[in-house]
Amino acid sequence: MLRFFSKIRFKLAAENKVGRYLRYAIGEILLVVIGILIALQINNWNEERKQKIKEEYYLERLISDFQANKSEAEREQLLSEFQSENARLLIKSMNGQLDESDSIQWYFALNHLWFLNHTNYIESSWEELKSTGNLELISNKIIVKKISDFYSSLHLTKELEKEWGNFNLEYRKEVNNILETDVRNSFLIHLELTHINGEIKTVPDLTPYLKKLKSINGIQGLIDDIRINREVGASYHQNLGTQIEEIISLLENEIIQSKN
Repeated sequence: MLRFFSKIRFKLAAENKVGRYLRYAIGEILLVVIGILIALQINNWNEERKQKIKEEYYLERLISDFQANKSEAEREQLLSEFQSENARLLIKSMNGQLDESDSIQWYFALNHLWFLNHTNYIESSWEELKSTGNLELISNKIIVKKISDFYSSLHLTKELEKEWGNFNLEYRKEVNNILETDVRNSFLIHLELTHINGEIKTVPDLTPYLKKLKSINGIQGLIDDIRINREVGASYHQNLGTQIEEIISLLENEIIQSKN
C-alpha cells in the first residue's frame, strides 16, 4: 500500500501538481499514524489482558489462602475456648467448688492446659504480591486495604500467642509431676486439641492429685493468667474469622465481575 502511494507521489511531483501531491502526502502520513495508533491500541489491549490474567491468578490464590485461614481461625477459636474452660475448672477445683460430675473433666483439664498453640495462618500469596511489586495488579483497593488490615490484626494475635507460649512452658514445668505417666496417658489418648474424644468411666481418686496441684506456689495465679490469655485469644481469632469471611466475599465478587 505504501509503495502504491509512493508511486503516485512521484508521478504528481513529476507533473508539478503540488496541491494534489501534498494531499496524497498528508494522506499517507495519516495512514501511517493511524496504523501506529492501532498497533499501540492492540499492544495496550494485550498488556491489559495479560495484567487481568495475572490479577485473576492472584485473586484465586488469595481465595485459596483465606479459605484455609477461615478453617484455621475456627480451630484456633475452639482451642482457645476449650483451654479457657479447662482453666476455669482447675481454678474452681482449687477453691473447693468442684462438683463430683467434674472429676473426670479435671484430669482432661490438667493435661489440656499445657497443649501449646501453634498458629498456622497462611500469608504466602500476600507476601509474594508485596515482594514482587505485583500488589498493583489488584485493581480493587478495598480488597488491598481489607487484607492489609487482616494481617495487621494477625500480627497482634501472634504476639498474644507468644505470651501464651511463655505461660505454657511455666505451667508444664509446675504440673509435670502431678500425674503418674500411666494415668496421664490414659487421658491423653482421648484428648484432642478442641475436644474430648470418647469417654472414661472409671478414674482414680482425685484427692491426692488435687492436693499436689494446690501445693504448688503461685499456680492459681498462673492458671488464671492462662484463662485470661485464652479468653482474649478466642476473641482475637473470632475477629480474624469475621475479617476472613468479608475478604473471601470481596475476592469472589471481584472474580465474578472480572469474568463478566
